[in-house]
Amino acid sequence: MPKVDHEFYIMEGEIYTAGSFGASGHQESDALKTLHSSPEYFVFNGSVNALKHHPLHAKVGEKIRIYFGNAGPNFSSNLHLLGAVLEHVSSDGSTLSPMRENTCSIFVPAGGSGFVEFVPKVPGTYPIIDHFFSRQEKGLGGELIVTGSANPSISHEGPVQR
Repeated sequence: MPKVDHEFYIMEGEIYTAGSFGASGHQESDALKTLHSSPEYFVFNGSVNALKHHPLHAKVGEKIRIYFGNAGPNFSSNLHLLGAVLEHVSSDGSTLSPMRENTCSIFVPAGGSGFVEFVPKVPGTYPIIDHFFSRQEKGLGGELIVTGSANPSISHEGPVQR
């Protein structure tokens, strides 16, 4: 694959515990909750708000590749970077299959993987979410922080420019 400025790895997963959401201490797993698809947590990289506590960082104009996996075991996932246009998307992780172009999310089934490539054009904080929004309340979410110069021809504050 062609060289990029940053490669990131994100894994989404579900955690099924006998305790309630946010309970402290050791938590036993709950097989019945797993069988009923009722997780306590949805997480990126194994822990609640991992990519909020440790956000990804890049600069305007740098090419980014994100490898994304969905450990499941029960739910599909729809990775979305709010405000980013994903220029190349491989929903099955294959470099041989045709890639989708210029989309906003990547749908990955449980047990699947894929990757996206894009170049941020404006600075800011791009929320990283699963487009199933309710999962944010169960620990899923993150941020890509992009620094650099603003480009007023793309985005600006204030009234519409004509």
